[in-house]
Amino acid sequence: MAPKPKPTKTINPLHFEDLDPKRFEDLVRRLLYGFRDWDTIEPTGRGGADDGFDARAFEKADAITNADDDGEEGTLTLEGRVWQIQSKREKSITPAKMKAIIQDGVSSETPPYGYILAAATNISKATYDVFRRELRARGVLEFYFWGKDHLEDQLSLPINDEILFTFFGHSLSARRRSRATEIKFEINNKNKILRLIYGTEKLQGQSVTRGKTFLVRDIKADRYPRRTDYPDFDTHRRWEEHEVIDVAPRGLVFKVRERYAYYDADKKEFDYSTAVDLIPRKHNLDSSNEARLKDEGKRAERFWRRLPQRVQAKFMAYGYLPFNDILIIDDKGDTEHTDPHLYIDFGKEGPFHRGIANLVQRNQPIGEEELSTFSRVSVFPTTFPASAKGAVHDAGTLALPPEVAGQLGRLRGGMTIYAIGGPLLSLNIGDLIRSPKTDDRGSDGNAEVTHLSKTTVGELVKQQGEHSRKWLSGTTDKELKDSDEVLALELHAVYDFGRDEPPTFMARDHDW
Repeated sequence: MAPKPKPTKTINPLHFEDLDPKRFEDLVRRLLYGFRDWDTIEPTGRGGADDGFDARAFEKADAITNADDDGEEGTLTLEGRVWQIQSKREKSITPAKMKAIIQDGVSSETPPYGYILAAATNISKATYDVFRRELRARGVLEFYFWGKDHLEDQLSLPINDEILFTFFGHSLSARRRSRATEIKFEINNKNKILRLIYGTEKLQGQSVTRGKTFLVRDIKADRYPRRTDYPDFDTHRRWEEHEVIDVAPRGLVFKVRERYAYYDADKKEFDYSTAVDLIPRKHNLDSSNEARLKDEGKRAERFWRRLPQRVQAKFMAYGYLPFNDILIIDDKGDTEHTDPHLYIDFGKEGPFHRGIANLVQRNQPIGEEELSTFSRVSVFPTTFPASAKGAVHDAGTLALPPEVAGQLGRLRGGMTIYAIGGPLLSLNIGDLIRSPKTDDRGSDGNAEVTHLSKTTVGELVKQQGEHSRKWLSGTTDKELKDSDEVLALELHAVYDFGRDEPPTFMARDHDW
């Protein structure tokens, strides 16, 4: 007994080889009805004596009508053209086997007008050439080979959906209706999200403003908002607060993590620390997210900012959430989490369909493919060291050029200054340069020395151009040589509150 056909979740490939031979003949005959306008179709193979073929079909013929002198009509019906249909549930058909099929099944003395060979396989060009040559030699005027691909194409047509269901248990019409419902669900979610983010459903290329956050909730978590009811909440969160940074055509991109990193393109090295998550949230995600507000976070930032500015980077992790993964949208939130809530069926890895992570250095992402050629080194310690406040120097005592003193007074981020002599050579990492306020409305400007390195006049000119030589000449009375040593002082703006503790950095890192 032949096995039953195996219904599958996908339509292709259909298992024609699992059909009983007679059922395969029935399938071909059912498809035959839509091929031509038939007068009759005779399933000759069902009777047992099939003369080498499985069905015979007669096309509807023209009828000729005439009338006598009294108007009495007479009609003559012409005989319709005969077609012969043969079904072969073969796993393969070689040229030799094809020749045998035609020789056994088609008479050269009384050939049919048309011939169809249906098979549960596809054939090669050489086999088809034999098929065509043998039928033409027997006088068959029209012929077709219905292979596996053709049968699958026919069964995918809406008109044949009932046949597909009868023989294989599939219904494409049901699937189309289901897919249409899914698309409507996705569109409804998209439009609701767009209104929450932009205030409108119409997009004109606008970017997402900072701080557009959502609470992503596991629909299975019935004890919200009681975190303590879940002993493993830190490792298996049931709700998470994240910021949307981009709206993709079919989903949302969230910023999930931001961490301190090191990236040296020259040495092909990188590293990052997992001790602190830098993303501000109304509710901390976990201990590493909370650490950014504590002493550990301040020590981690000072360690990172004392790396050379050229190797400072950030580790960024993003999560992608398709619109159709969002089961319910609560646009009001609640008193515990006032941002909109998105209900998701969390998987083992959390709410996101997929995650993306890369390093970023001044708006330039460095992806996994590039990093695969780099070595990860140990730059960040497990515990970050504490540091004391350095000496405070008044900018007026450091013999700074006027334009540099002016820059320091307005500094909000980082900069580098160079010294070839004078009091700047006595500064150490951690020291502060104070620029007194210029009016009653302003305040003192403070910059901390975060890194010191040495170069030469020649190297500096090579990197930055001849204007750097001119600038250095204005800081000394001696004639400069390319071999003269230059001290590079990297600075970053800080808030100094006059206490003994280290100052706080102005963290305006928008270019990360």
